[in-house]
Amino acid sequence: MASQKVHSWVNYTILIITPVMVCITILIGPLPTIVINGTPYIISDYQYYRQYWAALLEGQNPYNFWIDSNHISCLYPVGFLVFAGLFYIHTILPKVFFCLVWMYTAVIINKICKEYNLTKNSTLLYSLGLVALNPYYWQLVLVIGNVDVVVGLCVLLSVYCIKNSKQIKSGIYTLFAFLIKFIGIILFFPVVFTKKKINWKLGVIFISGFCGMYLLGFILWGQSIFNPFLNQLLREPEGTSISFYISSIFGINFSYFSIILSIIGIVFVIIFFYLKNNEIATYSILFIIYFILILPVFNPQYTLWYFPLVIYWSIIHDYALMRTITLYFPLILILLSFREITPIFSILGFIISLSFMILIYLNRTRDKITENNKNS
Repeated sequence: MASQKVHSWVNYTILIITPVMVCITILIGPLPTIVINGTPYIISDYQYYRQYWAALLEGQNPYNFWIDSNHISCLYPVGFLVFAGLFYIHTILPKVFFCLVWMYTAVIINKICKEYNLTKNSTLLYSLGLVALNPYYWQLVLVIGNVDVVVGLCVLLSVYCIKNSKQIKSGIYTLFAFLIKFIGIILFFPVVFTKKKINWKLGVIFISGFCGMYLLGFILWGQSIFNPFLNQLLREPEGTSISFYISSIFGINFSYFSIILSIIGIVFVIIFFYLKNNEIATYSILFIIYFILILPVFNPQYTLWYFPLVIYWSIIHDYALMRTITLYFPLILILLSFREITPIFSILGFIISLSFMILIYLNRTRDKITENNKNS
């Protein structure tokens, strides 16, 4: 078992590398828009974020504004606009915040490893190897400045809190995940609806917070506050989504069916989770991956939504599938990185993710480390 010194050493390592990562983030700054043959191209999501925050700070409606001759609407929920406060202080500060969230995720993973007395090698792999020193995080946080790292931490903390019977905290983190990206509504079902039980406090916190924020948004910007919902529901298939290839091959316009399928899916999921969900971490992972795979758009950074949660799942299941996890994420990211070359890479990524879901499901009943072993 890992000793207290190992966990302390991990935290010291994270503490030392954090200012280094922050400095690198500041030096890289926001990636500029590049011009090719007279056409400007935005090469970083952070550039889009800056447009939305700037519109808000200029007194415009971030869900209905203009830049030159381009009509633009923010693609994210209303809570995403809170980062405009950091942007107002300095344009690079939100990106620095994302970097700190990334480092804090590694600290939380190390804390959970300590609670469950993981071996030294497992502790180092999970907290340092797969999070703090993961090259994919370097790219998405240090270079691109992607907000998905914040969503991933919220998802992890939501499940971690509900597993520890902290419904109110779990509701807050689930709400945060939703207010930043719509993945929160996907997480809502597995954490609220458990077998023969409904976590009412969590649900009330989530729904009241959601209604309050969107009521405020409606007062400020009217019906345009709902534009992101419609944009996502009616979005044309693209990226590495399997919907893109089905649409291309069979000529099916998924946008016409998305709303109906979503309503049917929600009803089905509520019934399913109420009857079958008896292990929240497992079913949260399955549900998130499932929805990512069927979304009209699937980009590699979406894996960050469930990556920390998968590590947590492995820890509480006696570090199940540890080798599989360390192989799955690099493989899926490599495949998706080459998606532009041939559709085969995206299709392989889809098949591998489905296989990963099956392995998670089959290992759901594996003996977990008991609560008596925690802190022993």
